[in-house]
Amino acid sequence: MNLFETLDPVPAIIGGDMTPLFGGERPPWLTDELLRALSVALRWSTHARPLKPHPVEWLCELNSAYRIGPLLRFGGFPEHVGRVGDNLLSNENCVNRVLQEAGYVVYYEPKIVVRHRVPTNRLEQSWFRRRAFWGGISEAAQRSYLLERGIEDRIPRPLAVPCAQADWVRVFDDAATESLPQSLSSLNYLGYLLGAQGIIGNPETADDYQ
Repeated sequence: MNLFETLDPVPAIIGGDMTPLFGGERPPWLTDELLRALSVALRWSTHARPLKPHPVEWLCELNSAYRIGPLLRFGGFPEHVGRVGDNLLSNENCVNRVLQEAGYVVYYEPKIVVRHRVPTNRLEQSWFRRRAFWGGISEAAQRSYLLERGIEDRIPRPLAVPCAQADWVRVFDDAATESLPQSLSSLNYLGYLLGAQGIIGNPETADDYQ
C-alpha cells in the first residue's frame, strides 16, 4: 500500500522502525532506552499515527521516505550536521522539525520495519560516550539551524557538567553501569556547551575531537 496516496492529509515524511542485528552479545547495561542511540527500536506506538514534534519523537533517516517537493522547499537536508570522517555528528533529520512547523505531517507506521546492523564496537560504553558527546554538539548545530528559520528549539536545562575530578572519573567508569545514563547526560551537556560556543562542530576541525 502506498501511504503517500492513501493518507489524508498527505504526509511529507513517512517512516517506520528498526530492528537491531547485533554483531555481538547485547551487554546487560544496554537498556531499551539506550537502544535509540543506535537508531533502532524507536517504538513510539503500536499503531500508525502522526509523530509528535522532535525532540519528543523522531524518525531515523535509514527508514524514512520523503516527498521531494516539501523537502526541497526548505533546502533539503542540512549537510553541515552530517557525519564528517569518524565523528558522530548527526541530526540531518532536523529538517523534519522545519516541515512540521510549516504544517506538514510526519507519519509513523510501526509495520514498516528494516533490520539495522549494530557492529560490535557500538556495544561498548566508550562508543555511547562518544555518541552522547557528539549528540550535544549536534543539538547545538540543530538549534542554530532552526533559529535561522525562526524556530525556537529547546535548550537543555540544567547543563549539569561535572566540575570535580572524581565526578569525571565516574563518568568514564565502565563498572558504574547504574550511573551510565547520568554520565551520558553529562557528556551530552558538555558537547552542547562546546558546540554552542563554536569550539567544536566545524567540519574543518572535526577530526581533532574523535
